[in-house]
Amino acid sequence: SYWRTIGLEVDESVVPAAQVRNLEFRAQYPGWDSTATGSGDSILGRLDDVAASATTRWVGERGGYENPRAQELISRYRVSLSERDQMQSMKVISDFVAAELPLLPLYYIAETIGVRNGVHALDDLGGGAEGSRPFGTYTRNAHLWDVN
Repeated sequence: SYWRTIGLEVDESVVPAAQVRNLEFRAQYPGWDSTATGSGDSILGRLDDVAASATTRWVGERGGYENPRAQELISRYRVSLSERDQMQSMKVISDFVAAELPLLPLYYIAETIGVRNGVHALDDLGGGAEGSRPFGTYTRNAHLWDVN
């Protein structure tokens, strides 16, 4: 409904559970795809692979995006040795994505944390991570929590 609010005509379609892992189905999906990619620079994997096709046995970028310029920019970033060179390379990639819009990041690890009234917990919220992380989770100090 939000897409319609800004004037876009859209049809909604949910991928059947049986097709979620079907590489051919996913690569031939005739519309926009929303997916999680991971953290850090893992989103670059959506730009630097060959397009999934019958030739590649449906392995590759399932969105069908394949651009030699994007591949070159990401390759340059990945071989950068200094932090300064990495940041400069990432700036060029960012400018490329803004100009070409081959992907549209919507969220970055959106999290919701709830605490019941009366529970004294999460005083050091800024240092935590969601539960799927191997260390530093929001429940790391649960032994210190208290009920008022």
